[in-house]
Amino acid sequence: MKSAHLVLLCSFLAYACLDLQAQTLKGIFGSGVNDGSEAIEYRFGYTDDRGNGVGAFAQRLHYQRAVSDQLQMRGVMFHRKLHGENFDFQAFRFEALYQFVEDAGNSFESAARLDLQIADGDNSPGFIRLGWATQFNVTDKVRFRTNVLSGTEIGSDRDGDLTGDVRWQADYQATDDLNLGLELYSSLGALDDLRSFDSQNHLLGAYVRGSLSQKYKWRVQFLGGLSDRAIDRQWRVFLSKSL
Repeated sequence: MKSAHLVLLCSFLAYACLDLQAQTLKGIFGSGVNDGSEAIEYRFGYTDDRGNGVGAFAQRLHYQRAVSDQLQMRGVMFHRKLHGENFDFQAFRFEALYQFVEDAGNSFESAARLDLQIADGDNSPGFIRLGWATQFNVTDKVRFRTNVLSGTEIGSDRDGDLTGDVRWQADYQATDDLNLGLELYSSLGALDDLRSFDSQNHLLGAYVRGSLSQKYKWRVQFLGGLSDRAIDRQWRVFLSKSL
């Protein structure tokens, strides 16, 4: 089964590289924290449609560690490469996730996350943001996650608006080491001046995720735009290793 997963991953990469462009690498974060857990992750994606005829490649590098059974820290570095240009460092983000609800049966969890993003001088502004996450395990094989986030820009050229994001995930365990899922990402923009659906950024996509061993995990996904403002097509790959 693991060899079949590797073939699926390689096939996806071959198809994605035909476009050789990319964009958003946001995810839907969980609310569980396991003391002492440590991991690194690499994310990358492509899009051939940024609305201006120029594609892009984006990547993120993560390192995270749980410092207690409730608190997890993570550092994230962002890079972007427009078609025909060199890689450009975009920003660094610090995240602190605090789990404050875990029921005895482990079927429901909830956590809060504080994000502080510092952008490169040429790519300002950064932002500060507070997020709330819930995870509900309907059965041993089906779970739902919801994220609600709100923040404001910091640094030069900040606009001062309070913005909002809503994210939702449904995940199904098809086999012992293969899961299928569906995700919705909605960036609402300024909360004091909500615009129409098509003026906001709404994305919907399916994913497949699995493991190559106990330490190595992979995930591949396609996102499609639901609103006029959203990028029509995006391909993404996440690779992680537990330390």
